Amino acid sequence: AFDFMVIMPSNYEWTPSRTEIPIRPIIYREDEYLWIEGESAETGFSSKPEHAEFSGGKTYRLATQSVPGDAGHYVEYDVDLAAGTYDIYFRAVDDDFALNSSKTGSYMSDAHTYVDGVEKPYKNVLDEGWGTKFADPLSNYAHGWLKVSDVELNGDTHTIRLAYLAAATANPSWYFGGLDCIAIVPGGSQFVPVEKDINATKKDAEMSVLLSDYNLKTLKGDIILPATTIRGETITWTSSVPSAVATDGTVTRSESADRRVKLTAATDSYTKTFRVKVKKITDFEVSSFTKSGSIGLNKTLSANATLNYTKGESKDAMVVIALYDNNDKLLMCGVDTKSVTLTDADIDAAITIPSDYAKDLTNSYIKAFLWSGVTPIEKVFETRNDDFVISEVGNDTVLHSDDMEDYLEDSYDSVALYADGQKSIDRPNPIEFNWKYLRNDKANVVNYTVRVSESPDMTDAWEYSVKNEYADIYNFKSGTSYYWTVTANYADSSVTSPVSTFTTTAHAPRVLSVEGISNVRDLGGWSTADGKTVKQGLVYRSMALSYLSGETFKEYLTADGKNTMKNELGIKSEIDIRGDSEMPIETYTESVLGEDANYFRKPLNYNEDYLDEDNRAALKDIFEIFADKNNYPIDFHCAAGADRTGMVAYFLNGLLGVSQEDLFRDYLLTNFAKTDNKFRPLSGIEGKYIATVDAYSGNTLQEKIYNYLSEVIGVSQEDLDFIISYMTE
Repeated sequence: AFDFMVIMPSNYEWTPSRTEIPIRPIIYREDEYLWIEGESAETGFSSKPEHAEFSGGKTYRLATQSVPGDAGHYVEYDVDLAAGTYDIYFRAVDDDFALNSSKTGSYMSDAHTYVDGVEKPYKNVLDEGWGTKFADPLSNYAHGWLKVSDVELNGDTHTIRLAYLAAATANPSWYFGGLDCIAIVPGGSQFVPVEKDINATKKDAEMSVLLSDYNLKTLKGDIILPATTIRGETITWTSSVPSAVATDGTVTRSESADRRVKLTAATDSYTKTFRVKVKKITDFEVSSFTKSGSIGLNKTLSANATLNYTKGESKDAMVVIALYDNNDKLLMCGVDTKSVTLTDADIDAAITIPSDYAKDLTNSYIKAFLWSGVTPIEKVFETRNDDFVISEVGNDTVLHSDDMEDYLEDSYDSVALYADGQKSIDRPNPIEFNWKYLRNDKANVVNYTVRVSESPDMTDAWEYSVKNEYADIYNFKSGTSYYWTVTANYADSSVTSPVSTFTTTAHAPRVLSVEGISNVRDLGGWSTADGKTVKQGLVYRSMALSYLSGETFKEYLTADGKNTMKNELGIKSEIDIRGDSEMPIETYTESVLGEDANYFRKPLNYNEDYLDEDNRAALKDIFEIFADKNNYPIDFHCAAGADRTGMVAYFLNGLLGVSQEDLFRDYLLTNFAKTDNKFRPLSGIEGKYIATVDAYSGNTLQEKIYNYLSEVIGVSQEDLDFIISYMTE
């Protein structure tokens, strides 16, 4: 009953949040769940277990009474791994094999883990920062993960047994759970589970393995697509833009723009889609552009470019390498020019610093450029020291997930093709920062600090501490220029790189990653009817930050999630629009973000059009909060962050002049989050507040919302005018 397992050499580090994974996990799911009966399974049972059918699979059910640890059901797996220390993770599920959701009365009452017959202690993984969705299955009546740490294997075949019991409820008289997933990873390595489709098959795994080596991200030339069969089924390739990528792998590039293409490999029972970008044709194609040498007396610095010219017989290209002092004054430069054709050409430029050079070289730096006439082709580096080699962050980085990006490029009413509200696929893509630290004493570096800012002088920078020479960072604004540095920290000193810069793509909305919650978006980034843009970083929408379990108050937000909201997003105010039945007002009087955050409780109730008398009064209060600039940045939410939150977002962004199509799209984006496991079509709200606003007086949607908020809700025109002015640019 295992559905995935990760096995790798002990010297690998596996970080699944990275793009480059040393070994890909293979996901298997048999057509039937196989649960193995223990040797003494009848011991302690009131009657012999009988088969029960759930979700097309077979399992056994246990009696209500306790039984010895080994007398319950168990699963075994023989593993043959290299000698070393490993951590073992395994996941508990309930009788319907659903992923990561609660079900009262269906949990593990006990579990035992054995390696070669020796019982090993385990713990839950709540302290590993995965968030509450991976809860403790032994106490939370929930699915979750357990962990066995520091298991020593000697290189022989070892038997791992996971034995478990199940708890009972009054009705039905017995319940059971199970173990459906195991991951074995090198001891101490980072392991973070990702929710997967539990219906994945061996065919899925084989297809993934077959296609895993294909680098289908950015294309400039033809690709080879495998024409083969899997389990007797032939793979057929289709392309969303055949004029860019044909089904035989032929790539045709445009001179006008990059083009995004979906390539789909399909058999009779399986499909897998790749998203690729076909780069537009440029005058010059640069194969490499490098520099060598270091700054110093009697030192030679050189730059080399390998490139070709694509649009004609030939064209001149020039390499420039230049040395600047600490005040950005040019000290000397070297230039070389060649006539470049379709055949790769090498161009070299060099400068030699004389041994008797008198000018101060302290903090001097190098720039190297490729030029054609007065037009720059490429700048490969700007280095003020030789301590770091900084990998350039691409300016065309897509911040949305592939499915969300495809939806945003499709019509707003096509959301059902991309999301169903049953799984969380709203997490944005990170931006990858990479560097190489070149000093000989690199082994003494304690850690690296990455700083990212919207200002060239690095004020108000985000800071991230990492051990390795890369960092994956989330939550960037769209269409925004950023500046970044990396610092190598020693025990008593540090070395900082030059400032590098990049610009993110301008594509609303800004979707956010906040640990512990989902369905988090910035209301900014959308275009308005008068040609302006809604400012980013002022107002956010989300699901609830906390909840009640029985009468116990609990938080969804993890410590990392709080840090993101308080310190990265700078949220000063939380507007909670849940009703009293969901979170009693007397129970919850302070924001989980701390006493420094304003907490406004403005309950909105479900009713026919969400605009009854009580809700109108609450909506007036909410917009008066938006009218006070001291409250910003603001996060507002209901429970799921969908319907009532969606209404507030509709009124706010509609007031700012966002088109109705984009307002609809923002509502439908909630289907990319797993909130309460249901799909939300637009028809669910069209007859409610949308119809009310559409029927109100005004020539445009913005005028109708302005008039409705002023004349019916009672928000002053002064407040409405302030909100429009403050939130647009």
